[in-house]
Amino acid sequence: MEFAIIIFSLFSYFNINNVSMKKIIIFASGGGSNFEALAEACKSGYIDGKIILLVAGKAGIGAIEKAKKFDIPVLIEQHPSPCPLPQGAREKEKKDGVQFSHFCKGRVAEGGRDLLEVLQNINPDLICLAGYLKKIPAEILKICPVMNIHPALLPKFGGKGMYGHHVHEAVIKSGAIESGATVHFVNEDYDKGAIIAQDKVPVLPEDNPQTLAACVLEREHKLYPRCVKLFCEGKMKEKELL
Repeated sequence: MEFAIIIFSLFSYFNINNVSMKKIIIFASGGGSNFEALAEACKSGYIDGKIILLVAGKAGIGAIEKAKKFDIPVLIEQHPSPCPLPQGAREKEKKDGVQFSHFCKGRVAEGGRDLLEVLQNINPDLICLAGYLKKIPAEILKICPVMNIHPALLPKFGGKGMYGHHVHEAVIKSGAIESGATVHFVNEDYDKGAIIAQDKVPVLPEDNPQTLAACVLEREHKLYPRCVKLFCEGKMKEKELL
């Protein structure tokens, strides 16, 4: 099978109506270590779920290479193509100050298909963010619960721009004596969704952002699969945590 998905055959390939386990879609933007941890947990049977698709925030990321190992199809997000402006739009912009959108509505996947439409047709039970840096639109949040893992103890050290080394630098600069990983549901605000679980680690005097990141990441790889496992077993519901 060719690694890049041919969009029109996406649904027949998955045969998604015959999947009895929970259907999971992963969104990733980076190396994919949390994606790999979830994929391993599904493959071993620890999680009673099947990763149907990896949505890659861009081409060339490590998560795509890891997906090959698990035979998980990948859909790569692309920038929306410019849409033709309506007739007379330029003149109206100058006259009335109206700003027309120069891009098609929604996020676009390979083949030019709208990403929202792809997700709606798959109808997943859960979407997991694994180092995914883009904000999730409200339309996607309506499809199913969305879960994320954050490399700090929310509600501290969260919000826009708080990702990767920025988080660990902020933790150390603050003088905090502990950090850790937080799994939470996603809403329309960065890192503000209901907290599901946390795992704490001490911040040592000799720690730097790199050593702290490595310590927290080790905890992430255990905490995230555990939370997804509970969700797939029906032991966790988003509304119960609100």
